[in-house]
Amino acid sequence: MTSPAGEAPNQGTPAQATGAQDSPAPGTRASGPPAGPPTFWDAAQIRRVSHQVADVVADYLTRLPDRPAYQPPPRGLLEAMRAAEWAEQGEPAEAVLAEFTAHVAPYPFGNGHPGFAAWVNSLDPSVPAVPTPHLAGANQSAGQDLFSLNCAACHTILGSGDALAFGTNAPSLQNRGVTAQQIVEAMRTGPANMPRFSGNLTDRQVTDIVSYVTGRLQHPTNPGGAALGGVGPVAEGFVALLIGVGGLALICFWIGERS
Repeated sequence: MTSPAGEAPNQGTPAQATGAQDSPAPGTRASGPPAGPPTFWDAAQIRRVSHQVADVVADYLTRLPDRPAYQPPPRGLLEAMRAAEWAEQGEPAEAVLAEFTAHVAPYPFGNGHPGFAAWVNSLDPSVPAVPTPHLAGANQSAGQDLFSLNCAACHTILGSGDALAFGTNAPSLQNRGVTAQQIVEAMRTGPANMPRFSGNLTDRQVTDIVSYVTGRLQHPTNPGGAALGGVGPVAEGFVALLIGVGGLALICFWIGERS
């Protein structure tokens, strides 16, 4: 049959699948006696129509992998279906199956196609591309600056993690079990309440941050001396105040006693 938009893609022979000799035009009624009041099918009718449906489904599923993941219907077919006057009474099952085979099955939405997910991602990736970190040429100094700007607000400046709002928390990055690949995936995909850094950081910048985290944060060298628990400048300032000012006060008191 020739559809209003031209010849539809070959989906097998509707006559073989449905028993119909011709596929009806969209929205038109098949020739034959008008449908009467609803009646119950007997066993023979149920078996016959069930076999026809099984044939249509089998042809559709077996041919689906060889077809495009998305096949838009021709504009002419859509316009004809919109303009058609639909019957108010029921249609014979053969006519419904014939119309489905000719005008619906050739143009699936695609979500049953085995390559549908890949097709959707090819349009606009729903999952950001996660690069494989190569840390050999990374710049840890640049990574420290980027970490301070983008990550320290939640993970703290030393990556020890912190409590956030509504019972959530930013995990510690000092755990050496956290791999470079896991850090990259977290930055690109944004798990839980973490924002997704997929547009504001390049792969090079991500690599620099990962190098800083897996290097200086997970394996600190503490060139200035004792790490003091690794909790940052607050502890260092407190120790400096306690020892420095306290020591100066004791020296002044000793000088006063001597004089």
